[in-house]
Amino acid sequence: MNFKEIIAKLPEPYYRDNQADIVIYNANCRELLPLLPDKSIDLVLTDPPYGIDYFSGHYKGYNPHRKIVGDDRYPTELVNEFRLIAKDAVFMFCRWDNLPDVEKPKSFIAIVKNNWTAGDLNSAFARQWEGILFYPAESFAFNHRLPDVIDCRRVSPFELLHPTQKAEYPIQLIIQECSRKDALILDPFLGSGTTLVCAKKLGRKAIGIEIEEKYCHIAAERCQQNVFDLSEQETEHNIKVRLKKMYPNHDSMAEAEWYQHFIEQQGKLIEG
Repeated sequence: MNFKEIIAKLPEPYYRDNQADIVIYNANCRELLPLLPDKSIDLVLTDPPYGIDYFSGHYKGYNPHRKIVGDDRYPTELVNEFRLIAKDAVFMFCRWDNLPDVEKPKSFIAIVKNNWTAGDLNSAFARQWEGILFYPAESFAFNHRLPDVIDCRRVSPFELLHPTQKAEYPIQLIIQECSRKDALILDPFLGSGTTLVCAKKLGRKAIGIEIEEKYCHIAAERCQQNVFDLSEQETEHNIKVRLKKMYPNHDSMAEAEWYQHFIEQQGKLIEG
């Protein structure tokens, strides 16, 4: 079943990019998931609410972000539904305390950030990582195998478009190495649209579902911006310039190795 046949089964989208095959739905994903046929999606990659009623205390005086809808519990009941519609794999962000409530994953990926939580300052360690549940189907195979620890910089609180917005790097890395070109990616908890932005950069088709219209609008605006298609053959100079713009804070060995791998794939090895 191709992309057009799949979205023909869904309501009118909030946003559609016919050239890149990217669509956004302003809806509760629980209403749309039953409309998707089994094994119609290649990869489910999503960051659902963790069930912690999150509201950042980082800002002084005024927090520009309100609490997100549905953050009263982790959506454990959707894990099996995602696995039914996913042809290759499911990736779900989570906290450590969500683990007892879900089926045991094949792997648990730790995203280590350059900051840590506040929380209980007296008797709890400062948490510096978030997790990703990984459920592969029998058909799954890496393009290149990834480690289960990924270092990345968080999105600055002053650049956040969504209160729990994730950095592009780990999402882009997962899409790059865990799906083929032209794969169809689903993010049923879209937020500000990072998954779709990364999918578009990598030449993948994508469906995003977001319950809050405010974030649908933000995600659509981000998808409308010109992006660097990482699947294109580029000159060495253009690749250098654009990658530096995309990752100005690139300074970890993991990112450096991935950079080199990407360039080698393109047949354009960047020296230094």
